[in-house]
Amino acid sequence: MIRAVVVLLVLHLAALGAALAAGRAGESPRRQLAYYTNRNSEGQIMLADVDRGFVISLLKHDNYVVNMDWSPDGNKLAFTAYDNTGVFRPYIFDLTARRLIVPANQTSGNEALHWSPDGRWIAFNSYLGPHPSVQLLNTETLNVLSLDPPNMLWNMEPTWSPDGARLIFTGRGESVDLFEIDVNCPVCEPRLIVDHPASDRLPVWSPIESQLAFVSDRSGRSAIYVTDLNCVDCGEDARHIADLSMISTAMAWSPDGQMLAYTSAPRGVGSSIYLADLSCADCPPRIHLISQPEHVDSVPSWSPDGRTLAFVSRFMNVGDIAVMDIACATTEEGCAGQRRLLTQTNANVWSPVWRPG
Repeated sequence: MIRAVVVLLVLHLAALGAALAAGRAGESPRRQLAYYTNRNSEGQIMLADVDRGFVISLLKHDNYVVNMDWSPDGNKLAFTAYDNTGVFRPYIFDLTARRLIVPANQTSGNEALHWSPDGRWIAFNSYLGPHPSVQLLNTETLNVLSLDPPNMLWNMEPTWSPDGARLIFTGRGESVDLFEIDVNCPVCEPRLIVDHPASDRLPVWSPIESQLAFVSDRSGRSAIYVTDLNCVDCGEDARHIADLSMISTAMAWSPDGQMLAYTSAPRGVGSSIYLADLSCADCPPRIHLISQPEHVDSVPSWSPDGRTLAFVSRFMNVGDIAVMDIACATTEEGCAGQRRLLTQTNANVWSPVWRPG
């Protein structure tokens, strides 16, 4: 009798895990989060149901996975991993077919790769060639197009328009500026979007079509700015959002385009996560610090419903995936003590990405 119960329990857990991977566990909208964990050189891509507290292993992958992104339908997961030949490569894992797809002869940078909103392309930084460039991987044919605009020393850091038809990237010509191309004509001359003698980098396109966040040192120090892409002459008059105390940052727009999560360093070592409330276009942005002083937090990622922020949180050299209901940012008490740990594995964890839907 006991043996029969054990067998039934195992079968139930296997069925629940398969349903979770397929996005059919229960009738409510899924709130699932993928992340990578590596312990003692044994790596896995995990999938957590944030509300039900259930976690399964999607893929065993010992080579370090440094970033991930979902297809718009949530059935495939693209990621960059450090392979055994000493280079980073893009991969695609098909959850429905349980199949790992390895595009041939492609090397990439360890910066983020981005799936287009229409599902046709994956854009990533590549070091395959004489200089760094943005490459576009066709998700059906696995053919690759390389962006190689004339009179440009390098180009990288791509970000997609909400409809997937256009791409903005950082390019090095006479200065470091932001350019836009139509992905249906990757060999066409790119359009200069943000032109300034200073260095303008790290563009992140908002879900609101006309808004673009980027980092610039035009004031003499690194800071985040937002520009209106419909305003032709607004490049130099971009809206200042926040100064940064570190050279780079990770930025993520909320799904409604009203808030921008970003990282900066309020102390000597590490980073914290801030929320910039941009809902009032004519007001100074309201900035909320949601990290705790004793933690080093990074890589913010918004849930599709905009309710929750996931991030990597390190304390005493131990990293975990944390989630936080961002409603706490607008309360009088603030977000102190509001984070919830999804992982407590004493392993290296990173790259949290929410599954669409």
